[in-house]
Amino acid sequence: MKIVFVILICLSTFSLEKKVLEVAATNFPGLSVVKNQRPTGVLIDILKEIETKTQYHFEIKFYPWVRSQSLAESSDVDILLGPYKSPAREKIYLFSESPILRDQVVLLSRFKTTWSGDNTKLKDMNIIHIRGWVNDPKYDKEIKAKKDYMAKDFATGIKMLDSQRTNYMIANKRSYLEMKKNGLIPDGIKILSPIISNQDLYMAFPRNAKGRVLKREIDELIKKYKLTKY
Repeated sequence: MKIVFVILICLSTFSLEKKVLEVAATNFPGLSVVKNQRPTGVLIDILKEIETKTQYHFEIKFYPWVRSQSLAESSDVDILLGPYKSPAREKIYLFSESPILRDQVVLLSRFKTTWSGDNTKLKDMNIIHIRGWVNDPKYDKEIKAKKDYMAKDFATGIKMLDSQRTNYMIANKRSYLEMKKNGLIPDGIKILSPIISNQDLYMAFPRNAKGRVLKREIDELIKKYKLTKY
């Protein structure tokens, strides 16, 4: 039996005057991570700022990414932190009007090689893909990996690539740079140019009455933030 350990973290001192909202987060390098038993990252900073301007108090729970999405879909949490938008996901969640971060989707390789930049060629390549990640819908058909090359998370994908399971992995540049900075990327694994696409991250809310109210309130605040780009 798998046991999921949930880390419950309060962003500020609890106040009876605040409305408590549950946020489903995942360990995204640079965005939402736990360091010294405290949440940190770009997305966490945005939540802290929203707390100071609203009546809300955020309780963040960290789950694997697939689990986070499932909890938001079933309305068991109030906010899903950091999903990419896709037509399929828009049928499940309400997305913030404005994105909160822009990623670059790239190819990683353990060989000194190049690629043409022609996304139609991706379907002929055995590419490691992260389970639960949605890429630019424009290229989903081309970059959908075979089942044998699915990784449960970014770190597992890097291990698969380093063990020569295949020659390529699709990921975002941000995760690669953050893990590289922390010495978690083997020296031989590099980013190939050109990029595949740009992809925006959002906040998402359950498709219910509470989610619609929360979306309207937070939309007004998110619009004031400068889009972070990686």
